[in-house]
Amino acid sequence: MNLLSIETSCDETAIAMINFDELDKNNNQTLFNLLSNNILSQINIHREYGGVYPAVAKREHAKNITSIFEKSLKESGVYFQKNAKKVFNDIEIKKLSEIKSLLEREEEMYLELERLFSKIEKPDIKAIAVTSGPGLAPAL
Repeated sequence: MNLLSIETSCDETAIAMINFDELDKNNNQTLFNLLSNNILSQINIHREYGGVYPAVAKREHAKNITSIFEKSLKESGVYFQKNAKKVFNDIEIKKLSEIKSLLEREEEMYLELERLFSKIEKPDIKAIAVTSGPGLAPAL
């Protein structure tokens, strides 16, 4: 099972892909394998403010998250280009509409995600973990 994990609680945008499989059901042991781990730091941007500026952190997360997501998919081996003739099906169009609604205040981020989703097959990701706190409210 592949797990996508996203961390945006402060001034770093981080995405990791982790694969885990049960080894032995009798012993409840699980094998974890880190497939990719990417971090984009904003330290140089915030340095001029003398600390993290939440609105800037939020903007930088939105600006960078799609590219780091794409990089993580490629490194983890779950990135597959679509056939050039393939178009979105009805289910994908419905999901894009839901994503667009969720990102109504982040149009650029939505457009970047739509661009990415238009060129790749659905990645083999079974679960997503995201930071929900503590952290800077605008960045979460």
